[in-house]
Amino acid sequence: MGKIQKSQSNKRCRNGIKWLFIPLILFLILVIGVLIFNHFFILNVSSSIPLGIYYKYPPKKNYRLGEIVIFKPWKNYEMFLYRQNYLEPGDLLMKYVQGLPGDSFSSFPEEENIWVLFKNGKTFFPYSRIFEKDSSGRFLPRFQEITIAEGEIFVMGLHPKSLDSRYFGSISEENIVGIAKPFFTIGGL
Repeated sequence: MGKIQKSQSNKRCRNGIKWLFIPLILFLILVIGVLIFNHFFILNVSSSIPLGIYYKYPPKKNYRLGEIVIFKPWKNYEMFLYRQNYLEPGDLLMKYVQGLPGDSFSSFPEEENIWVLFKNGKTFFPYSRIFEKDSSGRFLPRFQEITIAEGEIFVMGLHPKSLDSRYFGSISEENIVGIAKPFFTIGGL
């Protein structure tokens, strides 16, 4: 009788230890999964580009029009973006490359509080409008005319009110932390 009780007691102890290890193993799998996901993928929840999961590739030289870049905010506007609650410190942006070195961009008034973007002297459609104020009525910065220098690109989102180079000018390639390519997206706009 003593052996049966000892055997059942040992069995319960082993089952108890097993049940302690299962949550630990699941937790480790979750942590490793998150680390792998963050290394190879990026999640987009902004309407600047289609919502979804994107493959993340290292930055490169010689960007092409239409590529999606992942970048740190414009240095001279970083505090503005944080103060207005557009971004949190450490947030990255994802936008389409729309201008390369040598391209010129200018903006001219179209109607009250709305300007139009021109690329190389031609109206740049779609999404060429530049708004004077954001949806909360706060004034937005705006450039008059720029020519994209070597080592810089002009970026834009798909959403008409995307915060992008229409307001903050070109970005330095030094701010680019990667290239994004769609893995799984939920439609366009």
